[in-house]
Amino acid sequence: MGLFDKNSVLISANLLWVVILCQPFIKLLVMSFFLRLIAGGLLLFLAFTAVAQQDNSAFYLSAGPDSARQKTLSVQWDLMGYFKNNEYFAPTLDGYTLFGYQAPIALHYQVNDHWSALGGIYLQKDFGIEGFSTIDPLFSIRYKHGPWFAAFGTLDGSLDHRLIEPLYDFERRLLNPLENGMQFRYHDDRLFADVWVDWQQAIVPGDDEQEIITGGLSFSYKIVDMERASLSVPVQLILAHQGGQTNTANTDPVFTLANGAAGLDFRVREKGFISSWAVQSYAVMYGGNIPDGLFAYSSGAGLYVNAYAESSVVDVMASYWKGSEYISYLGGDRYVSDSRSVVNPLAVEPDRELFILRFMKDVKLVDGIRLSARAEPFWNLNGGGFDINYGLYILYDGGFRLAENNL
Repeated sequence: MGLFDKNSVLISANLLWVVILCQPFIKLLVMSFFLRLIAGGLLLFLAFTAVAQQDNSAFYLSAGPDSARQKTLSVQWDLMGYFKNNEYFAPTLDGYTLFGYQAPIALHYQVNDHWSALGGIYLQKDFGIEGFSTIDPLFSIRYKHGPWFAAFGTLDGSLDHRLIEPLYDFERRLLNPLENGMQFRYHDDRLFADVWVDWQQAIVPGDDEQEIITGGLSFSYKIVDMERASLSVPVQLILAHQGGQTNTANTDPVFTLANGAAGLDFRVREKGFISSWAVQSYAVMYGGNIPDGLFAYSSGAGLYVNAYAESSVVDVMASYWKGSEYISYLGGDRYVSDSRSVVNPLAVEPDRELFILRFMKDVKLVDGIRLSARAEPFWNLNGGGFDINYGLYILYDGGFRLAENNL
């Protein structure tokens, strides 16, 4: 049975959950009776029946076939059709709809057991806009040996970094999925470590634009790893820099912004209707070398708590966010204290407190084709009302060999 049996695992999880959620749960009790009944009841259900971060594996970008076949040339694609509707009415958020498809198609050449290269094209079409929204080249040289992976060129980025939403918005997978630069990753049964640099915008002497560079670290280590339960320590960091020395025509301030998070992630695998459950808590920070007046706030912090239950019917996740003067360069708009609204660009909310529910279902239609449906209602506990987003996605990753062992 390991260090402790099922009952002691559940007791430990319940105690951890009660301690973490004590403050926000009390606040929920003073809300309307309907919201107390729904939100409080779901939080307790997840804590006592209930990884914690939502499962985005269906949206990971393919890294090419993991094949030991040398001198193999293949065609590979990772297609996605998306529909996401944001029904937002808060002063700092705008409502809008994303509807279209992404079509990255590449040639993949396996040089030997460890080295490979790919080249191709990325196409994105947003319905209602003439032509393609994005046409970009794909090129990458890759090394893979056991748990080690490295890439130069087009990276395995976006949601593959496994960052929490206050640091990296899910919607960037729909709007800005491509990253180009350099990446190193280690992944085995206990450790996930991902380090990367994404060079978003370069400059030449005399440019009137700033260079834009982002990079980060995503780290998670299992300090306890038993047959049915695990406890991990995740640490995450995003750095963003805008500036440059040769853009003499640009007078915008130079800044370096940092978003970081660290916490605990406790997961349990079950047998039956609930196949797994988890609780997760992060302390989140914002700061950096930021000139006065550039943003609404120059530093801030937040608390992000998740409870997740995975079942054969639907996956449910309850989240609590408490942020104070928090701003994120790549994170979700609903978590920040400044405005992301075109209609109200000067609106601010220094103390932002949210309760979020997520309902998620991934369905395998046939080999390589999956359907994913999501709905996310959330409440602003500081009196900002109710908002919701929902989406439907169809994903198809596959390929075929063109030639083998004769190139």
